[in-house]
Amino acid sequence: IRELEKSYTTTAGTTRILHTCTAHIPQGTIAAIVGKSGSGKSTLLNILAGIDTPDSGIISINGTVLTQLSEQARTTFRRTQIGFVFQAFHLLPGLTAIENILFQQELQSRLDPIHIERATHLLERLGIADKASHFPAQLSGGEQQRVAIARALIHKPSLILADEPTGNLDEATANIIMNIFINNVREHNMTAIIVTHSSDIAQSADMIFDMYGGTLHRRPTDP
Repeated sequence: IRELEKSYTTTAGTTRILHTCTAHIPQGTIAAIVGKSGSGKSTLLNILAGIDTPDSGIISINGTVLTQLSEQARTTFRRTQIGFVFQAFHLLPGLTAIENILFQQELQSRLDPIHIERATHLLERLGIADKASHFPAQLSGGEQQRVAIARALIHKPSLILADEPTGNLDEATANIIMNIFINNVREHNMTAIIVTHSSDIAQSADMIFDMYGGTLHRRPTDP
């Protein structure tokens, strides 16, 4: 992430969200980003996912310069290389748990027995194998978030982005789910960037960044 700039203009004027935002996160690292509401954390994640674009600056992910790709190329890259875990889950209500997990593969005509086997395995690891045929409305908040995490992990992406992934969960459930999530990320040497207000989640990361003034400030590593 190199010198990202992002501003939004409304009738009330121009608001600068990101300002010379810079960071290097090595492959296989779990990084936590903490900061007040409105500090630009979610905007940064959306830009890292290729959903939004910066006004200027560079994002390079495993050698691919995301900021130089067309919108269609960014979408293709996101579907294959990035997993996104949303705070609000964003499950499709008309699909079962396992169908939600496999939706992107089916959408891309890439669904095969290996993906089905992996989805089943992820449901088992996440402790909800018995909920595979349940619809989101039949699941608790914690169960829905487990499905959302499995959906993000199913294609073994290079980068996982998680935006307040436990914000809608009680503390005990949040800790259980994040432990499973972090173990899966480490097992497959993925890179994860987690926006969180939880000090427990932040402390489990390899790197912690505080976001203020539109940029990232890395906390010193404890000796």
